[in-house]
Order: sequence, then structure tokens, then C-alpha cells
Amino acid sequence: MPIALPHALAEPSLLEQLLPKLDGIYLPGSPSNVQPHLYGENGDEPDADPGRDLLSMAIINAALERRIPIFAICRGLQELVVATGGSLHRKLCEQPELLEHREDPNCRWNSNMHRRMKFRLKRGDYCLRCYLNVATFG
Repeated sequence: MPIALPHALAEPSLLEQLLPKLDGIYLPGSPSNVQPHLYGENGDEPDADPGRDLLSMAIINAALERRIPIFAICRGLQELVVATGGSLHRKLCEQPELLEHREDPNCRWNSNMHRRMKFRLKRGDYCLRCYLNVATFG
């Protein structure tokens, strides 16, 4: 069962008590950014979350020492990179050689976030075995 971890768990003695009870660590995305000083950069980060940085760095290092699986997405992956000695490029969207990947502020939210793809499932497909039957009412 997933549990949310409070920032106070960055304390090593508390992590020592918690980690043996966990099967894995999920590091989700966030609108906040990793503080630049953690990966050797200067400057301020207006969208920083120092409490999350403290917890994520502590839990990543502790999980890696104990070989606990980590599933990291978006900011979580950035935290994993920084915790293992890597660095990040700030303002990636300003790098001229890279593709623009930010959402278009002029598009409706629905068209930015809900891409639709047509696909066809066949009886016995893996996806069908993973989902429960759902009754729909029209």
C-alpha cells in the first residue's frame, strides 16, 4: 500500500526504522524544482521545495544502499540523478539545440494533456487480463 512520507523522515534514525517496511520507493513529479546548489550550480530557484529535497536525497541514498527499488518520474528522476552525483541543466527550454517540449499555454488543458490514440485489443491480450471488468451505465 502506498504511503506518503513527511519531510521529517529525512532524519537518518527515522529512515532506519521505516525502510525495512518498504517494498519500493516512488518519487513522483512536482511543479517544484531541485535546488541548484545540490548539483553544483549557483543561483536561486523560485520554485524550490527544500523539505522535499532533504527527504528525497536521504531516502534515495538509503534505498540505494539497501537495494530497495526506486521508481522515479519527472522531478523524481531529477532527484535520483542529483542524489547519485549527476547534474541538471537549468532552463532546458532555452537550449537552442533542443526541441521545445513545454505545453502550449494557448491550448486548452484538455488538448494538452489528453492525447487520444486508437488501438484494438484482442481476447486474451495482456491489458485485458490486468483490468477488472467494469459495468457501465448509459
